[in-house]
Amino acid sequence: MNKYDVSIIVSCYNCSNFVEKTIDSVLKQTYDINKIELILINDGSTDDTLSIIKKYEKENIIIIDKENTGVSDTRNLGISKASGKYILFLDSDDYISNNTIADLISFFDKHFDEIDLVTYPIINFYPNGRMRKHSRFKKFDKGTGIYDLNEYYCLSQSTINVMIKNDKSNKFRTDLYYGEDEFFNTEILMKKKKIGYVEEASYYYRRHDNSVTSKKKITDLEEVYDYYNELLKKYSNHPYIQGSIVYNYKWRIQDDCVFPLGMTNEEKNVYSKKIVKKLKNIDFSLFNPKNMDFKNDDYVKLIALSQKKCIIDSNSIICDGKTIVEDIISINRIHRIELKKDIFHIFGELNTPYFYKNHNLELFAEIINKNNTVTTIPIELKYDLDWEKNYSRRYELVIDSNVKTIRFVLKDKSDNILLITKPIMWCSKSKIYGNYLVTINNKVSIRKKHFFDKLKNKIVKTKSIKFYLINFCSLFKKPTKIYFTDKDSELYKLYEFDNDRNKVFVSDASLNKYKLLLLSANKVITDKTFKEVVPFGKLSNKYIASSSFEIELFEEEGDNIEEGLH
Repeated sequence: MNKYDVSIIVSCYNCSNFVEKTIDSVLKQTYDINKIELILINDGSTDDTLSIIKKYEKENIIIIDKENTGVSDTRNLGISKASGKYILFLDSDDYISNNTIADLISFFDKHFDEIDLVTYPIINFYPNGRMRKHSRFKKFDKGTGIYDLNEYYCLSQSTINVMIKNDKSNKFRTDLYYGEDEFFNTEILMKKKKIGYVEEASYYYRRHDNSVTSKKKITDLEEVYDYYNELLKKYSNHPYIQGSIVYNYKWRIQDDCVFPLGMTNEEKNVYSKKIVKKLKNIDFSLFNPKNMDFKNDDYVKLIALSQKKCIIDSNSIICDGKTIVEDIISINRIHRIELKKDIFHIFGELNTPYFYKNHNLELFAEIINKNNTVTTIPIELKYDLDWEKNYSRRYELVIDSNVKTIRFVLKDKSDNILLITKPIMWCSKSKIYGNYLVTINNKVSIRKKHFFDKLKNKIVKTKSIKFYLINFCSLFKKPTKIYFTDKDSELYKLYEFDNDRNKVFVSDASLNKYKLLLLSANKVITDKTFKEVVPFGKLSNKYIASSSFEIELFEEEGDNIEEGLH
């Protein structure tokens, strides 16, 4: 008979600024606090953490002070001391919703014999107050319930927002610098190959630059992938293990941290051979961009990184004799545009799986100048890493400022392959802003700013990224905040069926048409694209400071260009 219904283990290290909120979130639970054991372990903190947590000590709040040995060893100590029927882990700078314990225990009690682990949604919260539900939990598409990992093998429970049975045999590996949470969960899940999910509970995860995850992502992760191989052997290449590996590479590709920091291109080529070995046992036909929450081009990049022997058949990618991706697209990413002495330098990257079919594809720029004369010029394509030859090339296009529009054409023998041209990084050091307006919408349009454009710049007083939306916004009821999004964003999906849908304007991402999204809500979960959300208030705040995009509204002679997203 357990003394408590649940033991909550909190490893505390130099968390004096946050730990009180963590503890208070436990004390405010709707579940009977006398049936909850809270184990607070000070892992050798050098700040005031110990003195703060000692204030809470009582019969069911246990304080343990020890030398610093790391989070895994600390949690293992907590497991050995736990008296609860269940164990829940909580990091010392995070917190849980008031109903979390009640909902998790109620669910676990009903399904005790079916499962060994229950998870629940993570809500990322940021110093500026922004909150966003972790996209991984969209995969639990039927809501609260039991998920069979033989069928739902893409769930990838890599984080410690879990409740488990108090089985003293479950221990964290102390020999890993990274990934200890995922491997702890995996060993438990593979016993019954099922996972419980409670949608109503919430784990609030603090995101800040000093977080352990932020530091770990740039390290060499050979030991992690070696352990993945152990799991593949132990569990006979189970799709869930494969899915965990794919998911791990997925977010590293998206965050551009596949390779350890500071590597030369030669070192990356050597390191990529190790990655190929890690991915050789992956059956990519089990996965697709949708069930792995991939952007299509990032998914194809992963396939190229694996250096699988693939072919292009019609409009599909076939690897190992199986169709991997249908309806492939070629994307021309423009990283930045600079103006130097009336010469435009356009830096871009061509991503297309058609390189599997022909490594010698040719990219051309069809240039229309201000006299409407059309000139076609070839663009030199380059790559440094061996794996890129199947998917990616970089280029620099140099043209004079007489240009009006640029359209990119990819040629494969006699066929023209349609390119979707879109920007991913608009550098503040670019000198376009002084005299020119540039839009990108499957082509690049450039014109000199008119007097009225410059006047609006001075009125708004923006720094490097400007939004010409003041007059447009005045047509609508004054919202609390302004947001921009496309149909694939978390924000759009959150408000897709909202009662205030008449106030929501979204884009058709497939056509690269972007519109303004207005919401009257005080708190929303925003898309990760945006770095800062500015309340709609003073004239100087009628724009959004964004990490990579700019929207400009203008009309060009001969064209009616409403929006360009950069």
